Amino acid sequence: MLSRSDPSWRAVIPGRENDEDDDFARTSTSEEDDEYVTDIEEGDGERRLRAGDASASDEDEDDGAFQDARDTLGPGVTGREAAITTGLLEKSSPKLASSRSGWSRTWENSSRGRRKRSSKSSKDELRRKAERRAYKPVTFTLLLRLCGLYTAFGVLVLCYVIMTSLGPFLNPTGEVLELNVLENVVWMIISVATFLAIPSCLAHITGYLTWPPVWLEAFPDRAKILEELGGKIYFRFHVSREAKPLAVKRAVDVAIEILQRSIPTTLFVVEVVSYKEIGISGAAVNELIVPLEMNDRFQGNTGLLSYATRASSASWGDWVVHMGSDALLNVRAVDAVLAHCARETRLAALSGRGDTHVRRLAQGAVLPGITRTSNSLIDGVESAFQWIPAMAECIRAGESYGALRMMYAKYSRVVAPIPNTYLVVPNELELAVGFGDMEVHDGFELTSFALMCSNNGVKFAWLDAGVHVPIISNVWKLFKARARDHHSALVLMRDENALDHVHRASLSFACLSAGFSTIAPVITAFAPWCLRRSGPDTFAISCIVGFITACVTFKYAIGFYKSASISDLSQGVVSGAIYYNVLFVLTIVLTPVFSVFEFIALCTSIFYSPEHFGAESKKIRRPTVSILKTDDDEDFDWLERGDRSKFQEKEVLLPPEAGAKRWSRRTASQRSSSR
Repeated sequence: MLSRSDPSWRAVIPGRENDEDDDFARTSTSEEDDEYVTDIEEGDGERRLRAGDASASDEDEDDGAFQDARDTLGPGVTGREAAITTGLLEKSSPKLASSRSGWSRTWENSSRGRRKRSSKSSKDELRRKAERRAYKPVTFTLLLRLCGLYTAFGVLVLCYVIMTSLGPFLNPTGEVLELNVLENVVWMIISVATFLAIPSCLAHITGYLTWPPVWLEAFPDRAKILEELGGKIYFRFHVSREAKPLAVKRAVDVAIEILQRSIPTTLFVVEVVSYKEIGISGAAVNELIVPLEMNDRFQGNTGLLSYATRASSASWGDWVVHMGSDALLNVRAVDAVLAHCARETRLAALSGRGDTHVRRLAQGAVLPGITRTSNSLIDGVESAFQWIPAMAECIRAGESYGALRMMYAKYSRVVAPIPNTYLVVPNELELAVGFGDMEVHDGFELTSFALMCSNNGVKFAWLDAGVHVPIISNVWKLFKARARDHHSALVLMRDENALDHVHRASLSFACLSAGFSTIAPVITAFAPWCLRRSGPDTFAISCIVGFITACVTFKYAIGFYKSASISDLSQGVVSGAIYYNVLFVLTIVLTPVFSVFEFIALCTSIFYSPEHFGAESKKIRRPTVSILKTDDDEDFDWLERGDRSKFQEKEVLLPPEAGAKRWSRRTASQRSSSR
C-alpha cells in the first residue's frame, strides 16, 4: 500500500520529474517566475495570462491594499489628501511602509495584482467549464422514456408491495398454506434479515432516478477532443489461459475497426498480453508474450497485467484502457474515453503548484451481449434454454448503471466491486500502484487495483458508455464465475495489507448488502401461497420486503434495457420487437430464480476451492533439465556427425530447492573414477 510520502507517487504529480525530491522541487519552483501559465497572449505591450497559478504573495496582498485605498479616494482627490491617507496606512502597517517605493511602483504592483486576480478567476472559470458535462437535448421521445422509467418503477413497487403483504387474500386459486407459530417466527426472521439489503437498493435506485439511463451524455466534437488529448491511448487485452482465442481475435478485430474509423492511428495502440502467441497481427497491434522463463513469476491475470505494465511502450501522459479478454468496443465507448482523457488533460494543465490535479481513473458499464452476440458463431445462443443464463447476466449492467454510477458521480471513489473491463487508467498511476502484490483470483484484479488506488486518495469518474461482453450460455460456467467473484471479494476483505479499515469495511458492507437483497424476491414469490399472522408489524415488514423486491427487479429490467437491442434480434421471420418483449417479460418473471442462483453462489464462495471451480492454481514451475541417453556412453562421435538417432532426450523435473544445475559431458570411466 502506497502512502503520500512514498517516492513512487512523484510519478503521479504532473510537472515534476521522477528523480527530483520534494525539497528540490520546492526550491527550484520558488526561484522561477511566479506566473505559471498554460497559455500566454501578447497584446498592447503587456502579457495577458489566460490560465495558470495565480497565487498571490504577501507583497501582492499589500499592493491590493494600496489599490483599495486609491480606489476609495477616487481620481479627484488632491495630492495632500493622498499623502495623508498613505501616511496613515504606513503607520498602521510597517510592512506597507517598507514595501512602498513611490506611487509609480504602487501602480505597477497593483496592476500586477489585478492581473493575477483576474487570471485566477479566469482559471477557476475554465476549470468549472472543463468539469461541466452536457447531456443530449430534451425531445418528446426523451420525455416519454423518462415518464416510462419513473412510471415503471412506481408500478413495480405498488405491485410487489401488494403481492407481498396481501398476496394470500388475492390468490385466485385459493390454495393457501397457513403457517403455524414456529413457521411464522422463521418467516419474520428471514423477512427482517432482508433489511440489510436496504442500503444496496437505495444506492441503485438513487443512481437510476438521479442519473436516468435513458438520458445520455452528449460528448464534444471529436476533432476538438483530439486536439486536447495529451497522449496515446493503449487499449489492453489480457488473455488468460482459459480464454478462447477466437473470441479474443474477434474482440481485437472489432476494436481495430472501430478505432481506425474514430481516431488517427498515431494516437492509439492495441496491446494483447498473453502467455502464448495467438497469432494476432496488424500495424496497430502489439502482442506482449510472457517469456517462458518468467512464467513462475507472472501467473494468472494479475501476472499478465503486471508484465504488461513493465513491457508496454506506454510512457508518462499516456492512458491505458483495460478491455479484459473479449470485450467488444463500440463508437460511443471510444468517444467517452476520448472525452475523459481530454477533460483530465485540460484540468491538469489548469492546475497550479498549490492545487495540483491528479488525473482521475474512469469506469464505464459492462453490457452482456445478450442480443449483440446471440447470432454469433462464437459464444452465441444455440438453443432456447441458453437464453436463461444470458438473461441472468443482465444484473451486471443493472449494477453498473445503479450504485456504480452513483459511487463515481457523487463520491468519486470505489467502495464496491467493479466490472473487470472498460477501466481507463493514467499510465503514471498504473506504474505507481501496479498489479504485482495482489492475491485475488482471476476476474477480480481490476477491483483490487481500483480499491488500492481509492485507498491512496485517487479519484474516479464515470464514463456514460459501455462495452459488450460475450454471454455465458452455460449454467455451470456462470455459477463457477459467480462463486469465484464472491470468493475473491472475501479474500480481499481479509487482506489487511492491501486496504485500510475504512475501505475493507465499505467493501464488506456493500457485498453483504447486495447478497441479502437476493432473499427478498424469493419471499415475495412465496408470499401469495403462505398465510401469515396478521398485524400492523407484519404488514409493515411485508411492505418493506416488497419494496426491496421491486428494487431488485428494476435492476434486472434496467440491465436488460441497456444490454439488449431490437435491431440485433431482427434476423428471422418474426419481428425483433416480439423477441425483445418476450425476453424482457421473461427476465422480470424469472427474477426470483436468478436471485436463488445468486444466493447459492454467494454461500458456495465461503467454501470455494480453485481446483474444483476451474480457476488457475498457482503452481510453481520447477527447473527442468534434458538428459541425453545413448546405448554407448563412451561414443560421442554423433555430436560432431550430427547423428541424433542414437540418443533419446528425456525431460526431468527437479525439486524447487535444487535451483539451476550445470551438466557436463563425462565418459563412464571418468564417472567411475570420481566415485
